Amino acid sequence: MVRFAVSDTAPAARKVSKQFDTTIQSDCYMHALNLCIGYGVGLKENMRSMQEIDPKTKCRVKRSVVVTQGGEFQEGAQVIRKLRALNKYLLPKFHKLPQLAALIDVDVRVASVVKLFQRSIVNYPAFRAYFQNQSEDQEDNVFASITASEWDLIVEMEAITQRVASLALVESQSASILSSTMYVLLRIASARINSFKFAAYKLDGPRDEDTNERTFSRRELRFDKLSDLGHRCIKRTLHQIAFRLPTPSIQMGMALLLDPRTKKSAKQFLSIPDSADGHTNAILADAEELLRKEHRFIFQAQRLQEKTNNGAIPASTSAPSSPGEVCYIASDDEMDILCGEQVSLQSEQCLTDSVLSAEADALLKKWLDLRIEWADVIKRQYAEDADKRSVVLSKLRTKNKKGESVWNVEELCKHVDVCRWFADEGDQQFPSISKLARVWLGRSSSTAFQERVFFTESFVMEPLRTRTDNERAQQQLVLHHNRKEIEHMENSERAVW
Repeated sequence: MVRFAVSDTAPAARKVSKQFDTTIQSDCYMHALNLCIGYGVGLKENMRSMQEIDPKTKCRVKRSVVVTQGGEFQEGAQVIRKLRALNKYLLPKFHKLPQLAALIDVDVRVASVVKLFQRSIVNYPAFRAYFQNQSEDQEDNVFASITASEWDLIVEMEAITQRVASLALVESQSASILSSTMYVLLRIASARINSFKFAAYKLDGPRDEDTNERTFSRRELRFDKLSDLGHRCIKRTLHQIAFRLPTPSIQMGMALLLDPRTKKSAKQFLSIPDSADGHTNAILADAEELLRKEHRFIFQAQRLQEKTNNGAIPASTSAPSSPGEVCYIASDDEMDILCGEQVSLQSEQCLTDSVLSAEADALLKKWLDLRIEWADVIKRQYAEDADKRSVVLSKLRTKNKKGESVWNVEELCKHVDVCRWFADEGDQQFPSISKLARVWLGRSSSTAFQERVFFTESFVMEPLRTRTDNERAQQQLVLHHNRKEIEHMENSERAVW
């Protein structure tokens, strides 16, 4: 997939957004994830205007009411405003504290609130040292305005939303992300938010000059230890994830079954909380049936292509050879008895199709039962980077509930290049599966890929867009600043896989 250039300035966003039709809409993952974060931390609210009788004037008046699922969360928005004011102060280089620049929403638009949480927590001792000589009564003492309970709330909100933020910042912005990979990572992130424990920063933990957001120590924070506001943040985030992110479908089941990293765990990823097992089993059964039909078609077309390439007469001009013919020499008298009515072309074609279908089903079963040594795959794909190879290998295995050593699907999706695996191994062993996977896994998560015509703060340039349009990606292809990229695509021959 080619990464097209899209202007991120406000005037360009307004100009481009006016060219879009709003009839057909679909969520862009990066946009949807940012909306989940914004609603979860209280920056966004769903409002509804209601008319009521004023008890004093006895007249009808309009009143705005918060109807966001999960409850109103003004406390989250208030503490974020205080953090923004705090981060306007420059941090001096002393006490051997992390040399991290203060961050405000102008610097980063994607998941900027979570970045604001992380930088503020890591720089907490520096803020405290900077403002220690100022009186708490001074108006410009923005650090003293944030209470201890609000700092605890900041730590809780960061622990709840940090996994969704990492998806928005990294995976959803990758040009090579596959639909099955993104779906798996989203389901894992949703499950972690709905879990009973979180990984939270230690506000008073040790720091040195090399400490940053990734290396700063975390502690286990259990669900029952969260504050009421932390529980509200979880409810709001989960409601948005359930509403905006994709639900299990037959098409997604196809993608999971065609991905060697997820085919063994397809049922677990298709099941969602509070849903009956029968519903999940029905989706998986329909996906397997669709996979069988699609694979038979690809397998037969591939066999026909092989015969044509080998110099055989195409099936469209002659009757296909009947499979299973046995070379047997019989006498004339015996032949008169054995020979009956001539076999029609339709019957012979049915015999051929049945044999090819049986071969295709056998190959598909072999694919579904295939066990891959992912450690060997990692060694080949990271052959030139020994340090990274060691780090990845240490993360590949995990323990299940029974204490058995199993592959970590999340780490496989992050570190294994499945397209390269198909090119190196899968295409030779399963050529028909490889062609089918090329179609289904190559489908991008959204046709509105990587659009940045939205603003992720609570202030918007135009009427708030909560969804992006399918037509937007097509409009971008004809923009002037993409002309050179399009010409390069037309003049070059790109190898598949």
